[in-house]
This record gives sequence, C-alpha cells and structure tokens, in this order.
Amino acid sequence: MRENSHVYCLFAAPPPLAVPTNPCQPSPCGPNAACQVAGESPSCSCLPDFTGSPPNCRPECVSNGECASHLACISLKCQDPCPGSCGINAECRVVSHTPNCICVSGFSGDPFRQCVVPQCKHRYSILHVSVNCSLFSMICKYVHYTFQYSHTIIRCASIVTGITVW
Repeated sequence: MRENSHVYCLFAAPPPLAVPTNPCQPSPCGPNAACQVAGESPSCSCLPDFTGSPPNCRPECVSNGECASHLACISLKCQDPCPGSCGINAECRVVSHTPNCICVSGFSGDPFRQCVVPQCKHRYSILHVSVNCSLFSMICKYVHYTFQYSHTIIRCASIVTGITVW
C-alpha cells in the first residue's frame, strides 16, 4: 500500500444562522382573506364584509339575483335601493330589485324629481270666481253627484284627509 503524502485539511464553516421565516409570506389564505402568524403557523380569516372560509372568502353579493327581491346588490351588499331614488312627494316601492317611484296620493309629476299638487281650480257657483286649490295646499277632488241628473263637479280637498273643504 502506498501512503498518500498529501494531507488535506478542510476548514468547516459554521452553519448559517437560521433566518426567521414568515409563514404568511406569501399568503396561503387566498383572495379576500387576511393572514396572521400564530406561533410558527399561518392563521387565515376572511376580511370584514366577506363571508365563507379561506381560501373561499366572497362578498355578500355580486349581482341582484343573490339578494331578496326587495333588495339590490349595491357595493357588494344586499341593500334597500330606495334611499335617494325618488323625488319630493314621491314614495318608493321595490319590484324585482329595482326602485319604482310613484307620486303620493293627490300629487302628480315626475316621481324621480318632484311631484306637485295638480293645478286645478274650483269655481264657486255662487260667487262665480275660481280658486286654485294648490295655493291652499289642497288637492282637486272630483265628486260625482246623481241628484235628478248625473254630473261631476270639482271641489278642493285636504291633502292629508281627502275631505272636501269647499
């Protein structure tokens, strides 16, 4: 056997220091979810206003069909579509997720802008003068009479009660 005349010494470098790792980088949670470190493990939860379980966090709705028929999908939530939809003296009714505006009883006009008391006049038969009912915040009421003969007359009536005033 032959001896090796060369002796090699290897210098062993110290092992590298362990770099702490963040189990949330990259996030294992999926979209619309938050990751928090719990010990050395990731802990996932859905973001506020999102439902489900990570990685399947989703908004309450993305289309009207996901809401009850009297609600609409607004900003990813099922909400009443009426606020701000109708004009003055109009009321809102939701039909199939859509706000429908109508003038309140005794008013007419564009329910999306403003409903007003119709311009009608009542003629006093004794005084032979006309009075604009709307000047007194009243509505016109058509009264049908059948005494000796049938006819319809116009009278001013209270907006609130509908009772004929004159």
